Amino acid sequence: MTSGKTQRLAVPGHNYFQKIESFIDRHFEIGELYMEFLKGSCKGSGALCDFCTSNLLSGPPITRIPRPYPDHQQLPALKYCPYNKTPIDSRLPDDFQPRAQLKKAVERRDVQLDNPVSISEFSQKYVVDERCVNI
Repeated sequence: MTSGKTQRLAVPGHNYFQKIESFIDRHFEIGELYMEFLKGSCKGSGALCDFCTSNLLSGPPITRIPRPYPDHQQLPALKYCPYNKTPIDSRLPDDFQPRAQLKKAVERRDVQLDNPVSISEFSQKYVVDERCVNI
């Protein structure tokens, strides 16, 4: 009997879909509510791929777009940091996306939707109105 990996190689279009999956892995950062393409990000795994070398952009290399990050200096006002002060590096996708983080926190039982203190702490950390946390 043949294994699943051996059978997978025999499926029509396997190489095509494997190439697409490899391209996505090398060029996209994906979260639950977040997806970003960055041309030239394949350079981190060696050399630039054929797509990036044949479609070079003129100008400086592209950097990641900063995702929303709470400004804890102005917490009562529920504000996010300005674009130029938002950290870019060493962040996980969805790290300050309130919906995604609320889902994870409820699953871990870090937030209890029947506890006003728990809701208040979450809303301050992720800069979201308390009414939006407990719908």
